Amino acid sequence: MSSYLFVYGTLQTALNTEMAAYLAAHASFMGKGTIQAQLYKVSWFPGVVLSPVITDRVYGTLFQIESAAVTAVFDVLDAYEGADAQHSQDSLFIRKLVTVSTLSKQQHTAWVYLYNGPIVGLERILSGDFLAHTSSQN
Repeated sequence: MSSYLFVYGTLQTALNTEMAAYLAAHASFMGKGTIQAQLYKVSWFPGVVLSPVITDRVYGTLFQIESAAVTAVFDVLDAYEGADAQHSQDSLFIRKLVTVSTLSKQQHTAWVYLYNGPIVGLERILSGDFLAHTSSQN
């Protein structure tokens, strides 16, 4: 199982959430990065869907989870994200492996939580950057 996780929303340490602190306590910061996807405002939290368009980028943070804690950390994060372990159609998010490009031009295969609901009617965050979008709203 990959120990890398790409986060783009409420799990980013800059937002100072309880779950971001949990992740930071069990993982190492590997750098900022992007994935080929589109970002949407679902509610007070964002959701990402993969995109075939190479210029669609979502910005976030890459972490490497401590090897001894990978299973336990994903159990906690899956529950937080509403991601069913069987990848049920009823899950709010699905955890999937994607390619992350870091700002230092390295590529890693990492888990990401993809939004599993309909995007019709949701606001697309065109910048692809939830932190920037959140700070511009305040």
